[in-house]
Amino acid sequence: MELRLLLCCETSVVDARSNNLSVVNIVEELSSPSFPVVVPKLSVIILLARQEDEPQLVSARLRLALADQTLFERGLELSFQYRTRVRQLVDMHGLVLPSPGTLRVSLFVGDQEMGRWLIEIKSIGQPQVDLFTAGEGGPPLPQGREPVD
Repeated sequence: MELRLLLCCETSVVDARSNNLSVVNIVEELSSPSFPVVVPKLSVIILLARQEDEPQLVSARLRLALADQTLFERGLELSFQYRTRVRQLVDMHGLVLPSPGTLRVSLFVGDQEMGRWLIEIKSIGQPQVDLFTAGEGGPPLPQGREPVD
């Protein structure tokens, strides 16, 4: 058994006519001014290949971990359906990242880690806030500025 591809992106699309896969916005790094932060959508793409004499059905586990904390883990039943390759797409919504660090997305078959995708989670400092005050009859002005006559 060989892992041919494991990657994370924002969106993946399978063409209904050709069965070709398109990957949009590969995720290698995420940044936030504060933590915890919610990742609205993350797609994991897995492509496994097997030899003819290897099983048609494979039990695998997908695990996402940040430092020593497992954030997500799920079993996957991958059915080759008499082919030598299988593609699995996993869409996640609302993944909570508690802190900066390296997010490790791993695929396991049995106790063997077949491969991993690493995403750097970075803190970019404090959120920036602009306060605006609406003047009489005019557009809002940034705080501390006076209207010009």
